[in-house]
Amino acid sequence: MLILARKEDESIVIGDEIVIKVVSIDRGTVKLGFEAPPRYVILREELKELVANKNKESTVKDVEKKGLDALRKVLPHKDAVSNVSMKSLRKLEGKKDD
Repeated sequence: MLILARKEDESIVIGDEIVIKVVSIDRGTVKLGFEAPPRYVILREELKELVANKNKESTVKDVEKKGLDALRKVLPHKDAVSNVSMKSLRKLEGKKDD
């Protein structure tokens, strides 16, 4: 990791396209400004993790729904379920038992 010291209004240049500027320093908080082409996504680390976690959750729910839809195509009616309990199906759908 490269560590650089910068004062207010000083910048760091990354390559030819990215500039990071120290906009202000106040009570232990440093505000940075970023100039970069739109093809670069700039996020705070906690937002990146939040987005990644939401994407994982969405993928799992999508896979569960697709699996359940495939099962419904094989099983003509809910009463025809033999090896799969209705409780398991409700759990996959996210519904509570009655």
